[in-house]
Amino acid sequence: MIINNNKIKLVIYTTLLGNKEPLGNPLSEIQDTSTDLDISYVCFTDSNSLTSDTWELKPINMYLLSADKMCRQAKALPHEFFPDHQYSLWIDNIVKLKRLPTSADLNTPNKFLFKLFVHSGRSNLFEEACAIHGLGYETSETVLNQMEHYSKFVNLSSVSPLSTTTVIIREHHHPSVIEFGKTWWTQILNFSKRDQLSFDFVRTQLNTVIDYFPGTKLDNDLVYPQENFSSSRILANFDERKYSYLHQIPQAQSSTAKERYFNSQPDMQRSNLYARRNSVFSLILNLSNSGMTSRFSPRRGLDLFLDSKISPFVNFTTNTLQVSNNPIIESLLCFNDEEIKNFTKAYNIYLPKTNLTHVLYSLENINSTLENPKILFDISLLFNFNSADILNFLFPIYSSMNPNKGLIIFFSYESLDPSVIIKLSKIIPKDFHISFSGFFNDIENQYIDNSVICFSW
Repeated sequence: MIINNNKIKLVIYTTLLGNKEPLGNPLSEIQDTSTDLDISYVCFTDSNSLTSDTWELKPINMYLLSADKMCRQAKALPHEFFPDHQYSLWIDNIVKLKRLPTSADLNTPNKFLFKLFVHSGRSNLFEEACAIHGLGYETSETVLNQMEHYSKFVNLSSVSPLSTTTVIIREHHHPSVIEFGKTWWTQILNFSKRDQLSFDFVRTQLNTVIDYFPGTKLDNDLVYPQENFSSSRILANFDERKYSYLHQIPQAQSSTAKERYFNSQPDMQRSNLYARRNSVFSLILNLSNSGMTSRFSPRRGLDLFLDSKISPFVNFTTNTLQVSNNPIIESLLCFNDEEIKNFTKAYNIYLPKTNLTHVLYSLENINSTLENPKILFDISLLFNFNSADILNFLFPIYSSMNPNKGLIIFFSYESLDPSVIIKLSKIIPKDFHISFSGFFNDIENQYIDNSVICFSW
């Protein structure tokens, strides 16, 4: 479809709800103001004090929703807000234009115009979920609920390419665009406010045909790269409860924390202090159905401890030894094959640069693996080892490992013998750090103390 008409009406619009950042000016650094379109500028806001020489400021009905949710309604449903415009260009409040849009930007090979940028750094929905979760831009529970639901329909990694919703130009009265917007809005309402978590899921489920601008939002001729971490704005990972605790604000009043912080003139160093911290490994374990998180049986609550030990190795090429022991005494408390398989799946995703050697326990297998002079292991993971096993195998395992930096984790199905723990503390090298964790066991319906022991150096 080629557009040849002159003075087509295009509205450039954004929203600014709640006190989180100053009102932006998309024309403040513009290089080219020539255009053949009839352009208007609208900002929806809940503030009575904002003023602007660029934006026409319009109030918005909050419908008892939070600002974080409500600011996405106009973004998803432009047809409801601009009945007299055929085209709309959504931009985030922080976006600055290099040039004005022209009729050339309305050209599309498709039946209707729906265009945005492909993501500059991530390629699929699984990567986006890990990033949003790891950056603390959304609560852990919200991301997990959304991704678990989506996993019933698609493989998250197959939802690709990944789109960036910072800039969206649409023929917003086309039935397909309206259907998309309504479905997208329901996902935002039901799940995360981070709309990129739902955009491409909706796109693939509805088979909506979209087009991409040339380049990315960081390298193109339409907009400048956005400063997501500007010191003048409150970051998306701002933890209201953490801020309230540190500033002795009653938790019942934590909803006022964001406004108080904004009025105190935020800066980057202080913003990091109040950031929400989520465990990426915890998310991956959950999505891999691992029984070591709080959500899945039979062993709950190990994820944060394991992440604290494994995360220092994430960005490095490593060798990992994994040994699965089959105890003489059969017990439902032992780690079974499915548990170990699901954990290994998550581990390999979290440490994509690791080379994993899996060994079924036997003296012959262990000895042949440990005696291989070509491999020094950085991490060893040993499942179903009891107190006596740990005493017998700690130093043979250590002898096959990188002497400069390493990690050994023994997973036991029972609480370790206190006398063994005392003995270990006396014989391990001085540069060893030893730490313990337990887990809540659903089968025993009780917490199993000191059932996981970690040695690091």
